[in-house]
Amino acid sequence: MAFATISETAKILGFRSRSQLYQWIDSGRLDEFLYLDKKGRKYLKLKGLREFMTANTVPRSNGVFS
Repeated sequence: MAFATISETAKILGFRSRSQLYQWIDSGRLDEFLYLDKKGRKYLKLKGLREFMTANTVPRSNGVFS
């Protein structure tokens, strides 16, 4: 299963910054995709994440989520 850091995930999904992802993590909306390693670093599971974000946000015409 592929995991990525918050920064990497933001780039993959086309976000301008990580802040929106952190807001979703803090609110619990991404709990099913969140993985914490032993040192407390946060990673997101990529499988199904794009589909989840598409279903719960409004994608722009250039492919960036808003």
